[in-house]
Amino acid sequence: MSPTPAIRPVLAVVTAAVLWGTSGVVGRSLNESGVPPLTVAALRVVIAATVLVAVPRLRPAAAHRLPRRSPVVIGVGVLLAIYQATFFAAVPLVGVTVATMVSLGAAPIVTAAVGPLVGDTRAGVATWTAVLLGALGVGLLSGGGGTSLGWAAVGGAGLALVAGSGYAGVTLLGRHARDAVPGALVTAAFPVAAVVLLPALVGLAGAELDGGDVAAIAYLGTAPTALAYALFFGGVARIPAATASTITLLEPLTATVLAAAIFGEALSPVGVAGAILVVLAGGLAVRAALPRRTTARTPAGVPDR
Repeated sequence: MSPTPAIRPVLAVVTAAVLWGTSGVVGRSLNESGVPPLTVAALRVVIAATVLVAVPRLRPAAAHRLPRRSPVVIGVGVLLAIYQATFFAAVPLVGVTVATMVSLGAAPIVTAAVGPLVGDTRAGVATWTAVLLGALGVGLLSGGGGTSLGWAAVGGAGLALVAGSGYAGVTLLGRHARDAVPGALVTAAFPVAAVVLLPALVGLAGAELDGGDVAAIAYLGTAPTALAYALFFGGVARIPAATASTITLLEPLTATVLAAAIFGEALSPVGVAGAILVVLAGGLAVRAALPRRTTARTPAGVPDR
C-alpha cells in the first residue's frame, strides 16, 4: 500500500533527516581509511553538485532561473563550502556525535542572534535564552563528548561552531534573497561550493581506497546530499515549518546511534546534559523565529544540512 498524499511529504523529510544523520559516520570511516577531512568534504560536494546538474529533477524549478553569477548564489556557495569543510574537520577531533550536535545546535542559535543585526527579526527574550542555553550546552559537550578536555576537544567544538555559523549565514542570505523559494539557493550554489573545495581533492593521492571506500564516497555524495536535499525541499513546502524543524531532530539521533554502534562513541552524563541543552536551545530559537501562525512554507527553506 502506497502512502497517502498527506503523509508523503512527512516521509520525505523523515528520510532526508535520517540520511543526513549518516554523513558524519561515513566521513569518519573514510578518515580511518586515510582520506583527509577536507577531502571528504570536497568529495561530498563535488559529487552532489555533479548529480544535481546531471539530474535537473532533483532541483527546485526556481533553481534553474537563478543567475549562476549572482552574488547571493556565490555567497551561499562559499558558506556551504565552509560548513562542509569545518564539519568534517571537527569529526576526527570530537567525534561524530559532538560535531553533529554542536553544528546543528549552533545554526539556529547564530541565526537568531545575528539576524537582528542584519535587519532580520528582532531578538526577544526567547532568542537570547536560546543563545545562552546553546552556549552552555556547547561548553558541556566539549568536555563531555567522550574525549579528554584538551586543545583537540576545544578546537573540534570550535570547528563545529564555525560549521553551524556557516549554515546560519546561508539561512540569513536565503531570507533576504528576492523571490527565495525552498531549496533553490542551496541547490544552485552547490557548483560554487564544489569549485571552492576542488583543490582539496589532492588529498586522495595519499589514500589507499578499497571497493568499500569507493562505495562510501559515492553514497556520501548522493544519498545524504543530493537525494536528501531533494527529498527535504520536496516535502518541506507541504508541511508546517514547526513540524519540519521537529522532524529534523532525527538527524542527531541517527548520528548518535550509528556513532555508538559503529565507533563506540558515548557521551558522558555531562555530555548528555550538553546535548539536551543544545537541542532545547535550537528548538527554542526555531520557535522564536516562526510567525505566530505558522505557514506551510519555511522562510527560505534552508535546513540544517
